Amino acid sequence: MRTEFFQCIDEDSKKELLPSLAGLMLGEAIRSLDNHKSSLDEEGLNVLTELNEIDNSRAKEIGNAGSAMQERSMADLHFLKTNAEKIRELHKKAKELIGTI
Repeated sequence: MRTEFFQCIDEDSKKELLPSLAGLMLGEAIRSLDNHKSSLDEEGLNVLTELNEIDNSRAKEIGNAGSAMQERSMADLHFLKTNAEKIRELHKKAKELIGTI
């Protein structure tokens, strides 16, 4: 449903919203694929691995940002901006592999 909403907005707004939505899409795709892990083929397992690697990199970058909440939030936003398109592509693959997320 989030993805359907995302398709209804103009391109300029998408660029602004994508980092925020990317965080949601990342978690959603990981949870959904993980819940179907036993029935995933090699491609599905590769997508799940790639998503987990992105999530681990995100956590590492946030951890390296320092202890101040503002620094951590800025690091997270920067990471999501940098990786938003890749996350969106992987979310789309996950959706195709297991149906509607």
